[in-house]
Amino acid sequence: MSRPVIFIALSVAFGICLSDALFYENYMVPSWLFMALWGLCLVLGAVAWGCSRAGQDSLAQRVVLPMAVGLFFAVVGFARYASYAEEVQAVWCRGERPLPDGKGTVAGKRSGGGLPGGRGTGGQSMSGGGRRPVNRGNPDEFDYVRWRWIQGVEERDSWMTRLREGALSVRQRLIDTYASADMDEQTQAIVAAATLGDRSQLSRDTRDLYAAAGASHLLALSGLHLTIIVGFFLTLLNGRLVMSPWRPWVALGVIVFIWTYALIAGLPTSLVRASLMTTVFIIGAMQLNFGSPMHWLILTALLMLLLRPVWLFDVGAQLSFAAVAGIVILHRRWYGWFFSRWRFQCFWLERYHLMWPFTSLSVSLAAQLATLPLVAYYFHRIPAYAPVFNILFIPLTTAMIYLALVLVLISFIVSVLPFVGFVVPLMGRLLSWIVAVQLAVMQFEVQLPGAVIHDFWSRKAESQVVVYNNWRCPALHVIASPESSWLLMPEPDSLETGMHSIAQTFWQRRLTAEPLVLKGRQALAVADFKAVMVDGNVECGTIVDDGAGEWKETRTKVDILWLTKGCEMMTLGALGEMYAPELLVLDASLKLWQRQCLREEAERMGWSVYDVAAQGALRARLFQENER
Repeated sequence: MSRPVIFIALSVAFGICLSDALFYENYMVPSWLFMALWGLCLVLGAVAWGCSRAGQDSLAQRVVLPMAVGLFFAVVGFARYASYAEEVQAVWCRGERPLPDGKGTVAGKRSGGGLPGGRGTGGQSMSGGGRRPVNRGNPDEFDYVRWRWIQGVEERDSWMTRLREGALSVRQRLIDTYASADMDEQTQAIVAAATLGDRSQLSRDTRDLYAAAGASHLLALSGLHLTIIVGFFLTLLNGRLVMSPWRPWVALGVIVFIWTYALIAGLPTSLVRASLMTTVFIIGAMQLNFGSPMHWLILTALLMLLLRPVWLFDVGAQLSFAAVAGIVILHRRWYGWFFSRWRFQCFWLERYHLMWPFTSLSVSLAAQLATLPLVAYYFHRIPAYAPVFNILFIPLTTAMIYLALVLVLISFIVSVLPFVGFVVPLMGRLLSWIVAVQLAVMQFEVQLPGAVIHDFWSRKAESQVVVYNNWRCPALHVIASPESSWLLMPEPDSLETGMHSIAQTFWQRRLTAEPLVLKGRQALAVADFKAVMVDGNVECGTIVDDGAGEWKETRTKVDILWLTKGCEMMTLGALGEMYAPELLVLDASLKLWQRQCLREEAERMGWSVYDVAAQGALRARLFQENER
């Protein structure tokens, strides 16, 4: 029963991949393309219909019909993605949704840059029109443009936007209900994330702890949370009502409840997948046609790809489907094998409700094995003990969600019967205790030897110089080897907060030792490479290098003259009397008018200029190949 659905889903996915390869970098879709695609669909549909009328064992039935059907759905996937690309480009160009930082930046194709004379390649060069988001070009950074592309855009005045805004206002009122209980900020943030999908209040340390413990899925709404909440909803109903002649109305009520909850939670992809799969399963159950779970999973994937083809590239959707597929395939086989060998023991455990630890371990291990390749590829680390500790995390999360739902119900009752208000602080204390136990267990897990397997296939950093595109925390990083690197910064005290994301994504993966921060220094020399930082003080500092000595008082040739925030009234004339730079680098921390003025002055002086804010982070090889 699942084979035709698998074939159709793979055909649609192939068409989406082909369309993404053509239109992701070049967003302009020819207007005539859609007419040609839908005309091709009509031709393929006619061919498929004609082949279906042929004999059962004919060549048309065995060969031509599958090819026509496969091409038909591949063209449908191609056209759906092309339509999505055209819609996103149109909205971005109109600037319907501003960038998160409130800046109107423009983007274009990537181009090379770097030091003159072929010494390296730079970051991204952004040019062109429109209001598309841009990446900063830092090494191993999060692909923000791709993420925004997958998240999509919405018209500000569309009915969907107004509906979403109304749902989010309801979510905020529910979050305010949590704030009225006797809970600390960390507990409120975790409960809001685990029940309503609001992760904006989570601290960086909490996110890192959940990720290291392999429990990030507890903070991302998915089928687990939906099962718990729907189970709570059905528990409030009488079990007899579920099996009564009112069953269709109960099923309709459950479906409405599921999608209302998904809308309030912000429609995350994992929850949309779970909601859609549950809806399809309920409809199938009402038709007394249950089918296999894998069939419903593939059918859900097909519907999601047709509704929003870009979900094929969403990491959360990939992990969600892989986890469910692993549970369906592996857990069922393991459970069947275990039951066939120890049938009497299984009956005894089920009788005393002691089977759940084994079931939970089997489900968790199946999900982790299925998602292992994706986790290793995207996140470069594997929590080794996650399946075992999920035996504790899942019951604690279930209790947390149940208590949070009870807290919401009690808050509504308190508005009518104020004398029961003493229960609200009590529920808050219980939630705080559950969260504290869960965090303590996670802390214990991550401190075990070999708890997290890091970067088993990442390459180490090559010799290079990097000027990071980080306007909050400017930094010039000279990397001689993975073991030896130096960092020039105008504000070294902001290293821990300002460079946290770069340290996680680049330094921990590519370096074997922390970079040496040169506090109070303005100059750096490594072998024949020289860099000077100017942050308002034109006096040159001492060189810290491998024995090159101090700067001379005469006009010095430098490879990089790096201007950062603090030099508001700086002109290049005074700097030109002291330095002869091969490349002038304007940091992203400088204001726009400053960069424009300095760029024009440098061009009049004949200097080569690199604008980090406009062109992305500068990355250049430190040594030539023949120098090594």
